[in-house]
Amino acid sequence: MDVGEMALAILQGVLEWLPVSSEGQLVQISILALGMPPERALNEALFLHLGTALAALVALRKEVADALAGIPRGEDFSKFVVVSVVVSALVGLPVMVAVKGASPSIGGAAMIAFSLVLVAVGAVLRVAESRGPPSGRGISPREGVVAGLAQGLAAIPGVSRSGSTVAALLLMGSDPEEALRASFLIGIPATMGASALSPPPELSLGQMAVLVSVSFAVGLISLRILLSAARRVRMSTFALAFGAAGVALNLPSIL
Repeated sequence: MDVGEMALAILQGVLEWLPVSSEGQLVQISILALGMPPERALNEALFLHLGTALAALVALRKEVADALAGIPRGEDFSKFVVVSVVVSALVGLPVMVAVKGASPSIGGAAMIAFSLVLVAVGAVLRVAESRGPPSGRGISPREGVVAGLAQGLAAIPGVSRSGSTVAALLLMGSDPEEALRASFLIGIPATMGASALSPPPELSLGQMAVLVSVSFAVGLISLRILLSAARRVRMSTFALAFGAAGVALNLPSIL
């Protein structure tokens, strides 16, 4: 393990929550800057996702407990989680097989298009907000279908899982903090599953523990900062900022 791999763990902790494919970015940096073979770069990128998945599990432990407790009672939020996870698996597995080996620029172009739509929605929301306070639609099984589709399509190389699901929920009318929490919650099983199924990185157990710990710590701090910011800004502002960030962060992948 060297300084470069430590930097990758820090980057994973920040990029996981932003509208850009953290996996794609880490793979490109590992290959171009650190000289890693592509297969090793992909394995290490997927492994580092374990740290941010654990960070989401800690930060959203209340939501996780509520979702599990609400399943027997048939609560809407629990239905949302179950539906989104099932739909994302049904969509994501075939997509993963179909696009295996595809260029990340394909997903980058899709994320730019999605982000531009979100910017347009933010502009419309800004006009609507001038006429009265906005209110989110709340989370229901219908949002679960949309979020699951968005998460499943994130199997396309270059598509951001969190970016696509947050954007989809914002477009459905969820408020910013609600969209972020729901997106990161349903991403926990998908991320942990991908990390568990990927081959282990070529590192010792001690090195792996250090990298996961760094990814976890940075991820937990950056996630809490993002959730706090979402709580303080208007829906239109967040949609505009999130969409603009999506365009800026994904533009280099298609140039």
